[in-house]
Amino acid sequence: MVIIDSSKYIRSMELFKQESLKKRTEIYFLHLIKDPRAQIISFIKNRIRKNKPNNMANIFLLFRRWDINHRRLELFLKSNNFRYKKVNYEELCLDHKKTIEDIYAFLNANQPIQNIKNFNKNQNHLYAGNRIRLSNLDTLEIKYDYSWFNRNQWLLPYLLFLMIKRIKK
Repeated sequence: MVIIDSSKYIRSMELFKQESLKKRTEIYFLHLIKDPRAQIISFIKNRIRKNKPNNMANIFLLFRRWDINHRRLELFLKSNNFRYKKVNYEELCLDHKKTIEDIYAFLNANQPIQNIKNFNKNQNHLYAGNRIRLSNLDTLEIKYDYSWFNRNQWLLPYLLFLMIKRIKK
């Protein structure tokens, strides 16, 4: 069985670790990382859907939270000696066949790539995270969202974020 938890919550990982120890199963983590600029536009769109404000300070804090969360997650995975693989969201979307083959190799799995198109059916359980988990999985396809290229809400907060990160080093 494969459990997909796209939430990136450390508490979820701790629970998975406890369960794997009880059942004496191996646990592998895939750390999916999306370009923060694209991620921020996704957050902004989500906030608009929920009628929440999107000011410059909120957007800057989203960049900061993205950075902290990914660093904290990686530190947690390393400090617990988990088997994990970083998976780049852009590579998954733009060259999903190779990326999925790399994931299978990491998992020491032998499933042929032609069965990948059904990887959302029956044998998996989406635990938490992305709202797409509630969609009809049979109609989903992996594709890259280029919409952030045409939006500039991320630009100034991102530059400020990079400057502050550089100063802190």
